[in-house]
Amino acid sequence: MSSDLPESKLELTENHSQHNAPWRSKRLQYIADTLSTLSLSEPNKDSCEIAERISHAFNAHACIIRMLSEAELQLLGHYGVDLDRLLFSIPADVGIGREMIQKCIPILLNNPASQPAILSNVNTLIPADYFTAYAGAPLRFKEEIMGLIGIYHRDAAKTFTEEDLTDLQMVANHLAVMLVNYKLNQQLIEKNRQLDSEIRIRIQAEKQFQLVEKMESIGRLAGGMAHDFNNLLTAISGYAEMAYDEIKDDSVAQQYLRSLQQTVDKASNLTSSLMAFARKQPGINTSIDLNTCIEEITHLFAPLTSSEITISFNLHTSECIVEADAARIDQILMNMLVNARDAMPQGGVITLETSICSFTNAEAKQIGLHHAGRYVLLKVSDTGEGMTDEVMEHIFEPFFTTRPQGRGTGLGLASCYGIVQQYNGIIHVQSAPQKGTVFSIYLPYSSQRNVEPPKTKHSSQTPLILLVEDDPHVREIVSKTLRTGDTRLIAAENGLIALELARQSAAKIDLLITDIRMPQMNGIELAERLIAVDKITRVLFISGYADGEKPTLSTAHHAEFLAKPFTPKALRAIVQKILSQNQTTT
Repeated sequence: MSSDLPESKLELTENHSQHNAPWRSKRLQYIADTLSTLSLSEPNKDSCEIAERISHAFNAHACIIRMLSEAELQLLGHYGVDLDRLLFSIPADVGIGREMIQKCIPILLNNPASQPAILSNVNTLIPADYFTAYAGAPLRFKEEIMGLIGIYHRDAAKTFTEEDLTDLQMVANHLAVMLVNYKLNQQLIEKNRQLDSEIRIRIQAEKQFQLVEKMESIGRLAGGMAHDFNNLLTAISGYAEMAYDEIKDDSVAQQYLRSLQQTVDKASNLTSSLMAFARKQPGINTSIDLNTCIEEITHLFAPLTSSEITISFNLHTSECIVEADAARIDQILMNMLVNARDAMPQGGVITLETSICSFTNAEAKQIGLHHAGRYVLLKVSDTGEGMTDEVMEHIFEPFFTTRPQGRGTGLGLASCYGIVQQYNGIIHVQSAPQKGTVFSIYLPYSSQRNVEPPKTKHSSQTPLILLVEDDPHVREIVSKTLRTGDTRLIAAENGLIALELARQSAAKIDLLITDIRMPQMNGIELAERLIAVDKITRVLFISGYADGEKPTLSTAHHAEFLAKPFTPKALRAIVQKILSQNQTTT
């Protein structure tokens, strides 16, 4: 017990039989000092100390304090009674407790054994063999009853007086105030906790919003640069391949051109990553099972890890279907696995988990998703070195890397971020130095299955191709590549000229090859207008910057896509594929 508590139990005990004014004054002062020293900051501990001090003040053998909660009297504090003899909760509407609560009065019982009816009522508060006298009072605050307090004698020679009952009621009233303060304090703590939680959620949402805005700005810049750069790479690659074909075999010039083409390929990979970050990388979306993708990519990745690294799985038992380009999902998985591997130079465990979860609008907004619904959750965790908060702030920015010079471009996680955003998902990271890292990726769950578009018929005459490209170098490369004896080609620098050429053509156009981003009219609008007047059969979009996913047209017309930069060989291959499909349906 606290050393500040009064130590007057002996004096009170010696003078208890006198019941005189000085003694009673000392008792009240003792109780006041006790209650002012103790509180209910720790109810289970403090209430038991209070019960002990009250027992001493009234020279009682036992004291029990109960708190009223709805229709139950719950044990709050006790002294002098074995806990295993007490019920934690008893009904408030039975026995002597009901009379004190309903009438709001204290009750004094001396020698209750001589009153069987009363004895049975008191038994609900304490076992009969534990007391010979009882004084009880309601814990009253204004008009509200907060609980009950009872003191007990076990010596038949001892009784309680009316003065005892009056003083006990004073104690009970003081305890009621303490209970009210305790409840108000608990409510305040809970409100502060809720407020802190709301503030944390709001701060997190603001940080997420700021991150999205920053990434959007960087993405627009990166995507625009990639588009212009891809046009240049297409022209360089095309001219290099044409020059290669014109030079005699095994010349030094051919070796230079091969090196040039390899350099273009590397530059193309960089622009591809930039466009993935900018969410402008087109792809062929299908309904794919994420679990299957994980199993396939880890099978390829396993030989690239050391024997000290273990890959474990905790995959959802059902299919985790998402609508996405399988190559993009593989790109995400490979980047995540490579980062996890590099974070564990001494070895460790990489864990891949999948699950299906549902969110309300409020829950979705809280974690940064735009829509409610079902989502597939992919978690990739490692037991590696972890990251600081400063590193995590920049982890998804393009060209940011913690690797040594020459190891990595800093576009891996940036492209993952862009791909996930492109599919209306969200990616989060949790990490701390020497605590490992967990990436959590949410992608919309899909139950859709793809249907092959119906094939259209075409004549067996020499195919007619309409090329629409605003960049003169790319237009020249495509024209020279496709102007052969097997095809006829007409070219236009924008959509308006293309419409006029199509109107003047007596024959139906077998294949429209068009850039997507062009002045005056974009490629998708051009294709739709030509379809509306039944002037084209097939469409091939070429672009280094597609607004979103792979462009689609009506199901009656099939659209292919070829990303810039491309080589003449790749262009010829896809054109021949499209035209051969036309011929098989003639």
